[in-house]
Amino acid sequence: MGDSQRTKWLLSRPLCALYMNSAVQEVTGSESATTGQHAEPSQPRLRRDDEDMRSVLNFFSQKDPFTCDETLRSISTCVTADQPVNSD
Repeated sequence: MGDSQRTKWLLSRPLCALYMNSAVQEVTGSESATTGQHAEPSQPRLRRDDEDMRSVLNFFSQKDPFTCDETLRSISTCVTADQPVNSD
């Protein structure tokens, strides 16, 4: 599988999940009653959401997942290759 195909597959996952969820609800005759948003955003809930968002932003500011790291590393084992390894 090439990079182009892998990217298309990866980007299609959320849409496939949406279709799958809709199909399961149709087959089972059930329907999700939630809209994904809070019915009544109370002050404590808004404050908690804000704290959660700040926590996530703080985490990613300290541990950037998109750092420019030139080392070759296995995703499954986290083993880092030695310098002479050819990564082509």
